Amino acid sequence: MSRSLLAAALILLSCFSAWAQLSANFSADTTRGCSPVTVQFSDQSSGLISDYYWTFGNGNTSNLKNPSAIFYKLTIYNRWGEKLYESNSIYDNWDGSYEGKIVENEAYVYIIETMGIDLIKRNYKGTVTVVR
Repeated sequence: MSRSLLAAALILLSCFSAWAQLSANFSADTTRGCSPVTVQFSDQSSGLISDYYWTFGNGNTSNLKNPSAIFYKLTIYNRWGEKLYESNSIYDNWDGSYEGKIVENEAYVYIIETMGIDLIKRNYKGTVTVVR
């Protein structure tokens, strides 16, 4: 066998060996807390990793190596059960409008859904009254 063929074979074997030694592992900086819970994930995997794809169980994903996720969802309904507003961001606020128009003065139902790193969903429900 020629030296160049032997060198190519050794390179291929070392590549397969590195991939075979891949070990996926991560940590989270918190596992519980008051809503909304922000969790910072840290990749602690070993081996050659070229891409990341995280799914958080709350409908959000990330391709970052060390992503963070907020486990929170706010939905507002009118008295007929029509969804007026929905957000997965704690930084978005309902401005009391629907389809660009200010809603009537009345009570609206809100549902706040959270999920901890323990994957237990917790829902909080109530009403908010709009008075102008």
